[in-house]
Amino acid sequence: QDPSISMIWNKQPGGAYLLNDKYAGYILDKNTYTTDGQLFLANKKEPIVGIDPNRNFDYSTGWINSLRKIYFNGTSKSIYLEIKAKFPSGPKVWPAIWLIAERRSWPPEIDVWEYFGTFFNADWGTDQMYMRYIYGHWSETKNHSVPLDNFQNNYDASNSWHIYGFEWTASTMTWSIDGEQVHQKTKGVDIPAIDWPNEDMALVINNGLMSAADEGYTTFPNYLVLDYIALYQQ
Repeated sequence: QDPSISMIWNKQPGGAYLLNDKYAGYILDKNTYTTDGQLFLANKKEPIVGIDPNRNFDYSTGWINSLRKIYFNGTSKSIYLEIKAKFPSGPKVWPAIWLIAERRSWPPEIDVWEYFGTFFNADWGTDQMYMRYIYGHWSETKNHSVPLDNFQNNYDASNSWHIYGFEWTASTMTWSIDGEQVHQKTKGVDIPAIDWPNEDMALVINNGLMSAADEGYTTFPNYLVLDYIALYQQ
């Protein structure tokens, strides 16, 4: 990947190999690989001497993104994204499939499937799969977030394959699992019309670890595994 387009959100706590200090894992290329046609993004527990940012880490992690390669605007041309995946479990894991602005300015951010073994509040008490849209200005962000609680218990998501669907059109964003709709956001109803996303956005997929969450019973290595990614455009 061209280092000039690294996803550096905040240069102070983050760097070329860490989005920001909310993440505990240092990004290593070797943690992203394919086996038998499936994509694995691994979290590993290992001592790492980081160079950017320049500090020590206890974990490594895997990321991919489509910046400058594949990007799309569902408001101008409707898209449907479909991913067959298994999500890891454990209180510290924070894997996500999300969209960022191709111009690398934040917000907007569409968190298509963002899984929290433990939400930012460590006393939350349940794992959750979030479907979020973050908008506004970076100094005063707003978001519309809807979680699916007890996700592993309800979907056995770390052991069972599921088809995760996301459709983005000029007026709606719709989420589905195995063909069944689980959430929808509507322009002018859930999201102010002026804030509806209307620009090219790229795909980010990562198997993260949350700094604020205790490791607890999280096992290592753990994996976000993708059997396929399909993107359809109008």
